[in-house]
Parts: sequence; C-alpha cells; structure tokens
Amino acid sequence: MKENIIVSIDNALTSLEHYPGEVFDSDKFAVYDTTLSNFQLNPVEVRNYTKVICAVRFTDNRYPDLDLSKFNSVIVLDEEAIDAESDTYLQKLQQKFNNSNILIVCGGYHKKYPPCHDNIYVYPYFLQNILRYNQTQQIDSIGDHQRTFDVLLGGLKMHRRFVFEKLGQHQMLLNACFVNLTTAAYSADIVKTIFRTPELDDLEPTATLAPITMNQGYNGYVKTNQGVGVAQLVPWEVYRRSLYSIVTETNFENYFFFSEKTAKPLYAGRPFVFFGAQGQLQDLRQLGFKTFDGIIDESYDLIEDNTLRFELAFEQVRWLFDQNHPQLYKKIQPVLEHNQRHIQDRQYFLGPLKQWLFSRY
Repeated sequence: MKENIIVSIDNALTSLEHYPGEVFDSDKFAVYDTTLSNFQLNPVEVRNYTKVICAVRFTDNRYPDLDLSKFNSVIVLDEEAIDAESDTYLQKLQQKFNNSNILIVCGGYHKKYPPCHDNIYVYPYFLQNILRYNQTQQIDSIGDHQRTFDVLLGGLKMHRRFVFEKLGQHQMLLNACFVNLTTAAYSADIVKTIFRTPELDDLEPTATLAPITMNQGYNGYVKTNQGVGVAQLVPWEVYRRSLYSIVTETNFENYFFFSEKTAKPLYAGRPFVFFGAQGQLQDLRQLGFKTFDGIIDESYDLIEDNTLRFELAFEQVRWLFDQNHPQLYKKIQPVLEHNQRHIQDRQYFLGPLKQWLFSRY
C-alpha cells in the first residue's frame, strides 16, 4: 500500500501536472479525485496512510470555507498573483480551511508584498500551461509576412489604450499591424469590439467557436467546443503573417506575474516589445529566458514611471518598423531558439517545485 494519499478536489492537481504522476510520483502517492459537491456530502476514507494531503485549486474568494482539519497539510494551487502580505494571505487560508499547515503554490505576487514565508512557492503556471494546448509549428514570418506587428491587445486597460492611441498617431504604422482591442473582459460575457483588423477573422483560431460568440468581440475567456480557452491557443497564422509581437501583459503595476500573453511569443519563437510592469523583462531573465537587449534597446524596462516606460518602449516599436527585417531576424535567432527550448523544459520549472514540495513531506 502507498504511504501517502492526496485528495484532489475538482481536479486541482491538473494545475501542475500535465499527466498523472508527473509531480506526485504514483509509486509514492495515491490520488483520490473528487468533486467539491461530493467532497462536501461524503466523508473521504483516508485511514492507514502516513500522510494525508488535500489539494484545492483556489483563486481569490471563489471557493467556500471547508473544514480540512483532518488533513496533515493542504496544498493551495493559486494560478493568479497574490496582492497582499504573504502572512496575511496565509492566515486567511488557514482560517478558511481550518488547517494550520497550508502550502501555497501561487502564480505571482505584487512586489510590494514579496513572499517571505517558507510555505509559499511562486510557480509560473501560464508559462507552462501553454504546452498543454499547443503543438509547435515551423513558420517563416520573414517569407510570409503581410504586416510588421501583431498587436492582440485584448480587453481595454490603460497600457493597451496607450499602445492603441500611439498607433493611431502613426497611420502608416497602424496599417502595418494586426490589431484587436475590445471592451474589458473578465469572464465569458459578451464584449464589444473597439478596433479589429478585418483579416484577423480568418487568422485567429475562432472557427470552433459558437456562432453567437463569433458575432461579438473576440473574447479570450470564451472556450472552444473542445473546452480550451481561446486565449490559450497560439495564433500561428497571425504569427506567420507578421514579424514582431507587441505584448501588453495583464498587469503593469509592479507585479511579478506572467500570463499567456507572454507565453505565446516565447513558445512560438517570436521577437517582442513588452508593455508591462517595471522590471518584468528582468524577471523573465530570472526565470531563465533571454530577451533582446543588445539588439532592441530594453532600457525602458528599468523606468519606474509607467507612462515614460511605455513611451520608451513604443520608440522601439517605431525603430523595429524601419529595420532590415531579415538581417535583424538573423541576429536575434539564437535568442528565439533558446526561448522556445527553455519554455518546453518541464524539468527546469518542475524540478525546484518538486524539491520544495517533497522537503515538506
């Protein structure tokens, strides 16, 4: 009989594991999958195990209070960024789940509140989730491109408005971009298009969406008929027909956090200019990736003032527009290839996490 058991509520372990046993060795851990409603109605039999662990997938307050006091520990898998002091967040979860031994694996944090507790681990979920839903493709952007940039902004936010308005001030540049901007989207609710390059209707992965969705603004929260959020799908045809990406990350206010917006160009071997929080390119390098400094002037990453940082980043967009693209791609190719290999290196990302988890069991 295996020594340890993990009770995984609502497939919580799939947040980390791309296949069963990838993190929690099946020779050492039995896994009991259950739904939240079933867990609440039927007691789980967990006798005769040395360690009894519960895994919950938790974001913000969208989870009921549960009495998990019978478990030796509770693994809280939070794919989003923590925006409070780590001790305060930890205490909140200890009360919510009635268990003093809480282990948190979060997707990021506000830099005002860096994790300072041994029971919190930062894991870049979205940089790895891109591997679940996509297969690499070989594309020849230099040979096939019709536009210079893809500017898939998504829901309206301040930095995305900034980029869009800047493009509008340079008509020639705007015409050289695939652009999509919608009203803000926080769920699968209907959104409205603010601006959309017509060709995108044939290039973005919308074919599997229900017709009612296709008649509305393009919303990355909507799921395909296969149950995959469209935001998780790499827009290969857009990438094939353009040269560079303008990445406008989810947060631009002092967060260590990366979403699929950054993951997709890394996975596709794509050059990009980054509009996000101060120091996020430095954070990306800390995670083992390479950026384009030495070819593109990335000193904007160090600027604290948001508007000035975005102004300097946009200067690099204008600079790229005027370059000899085949020559620049040749210079930048080793960086692109490194990032493609690195984002697919599961051991690099999972190894330290597994070491952290198992040091506690």
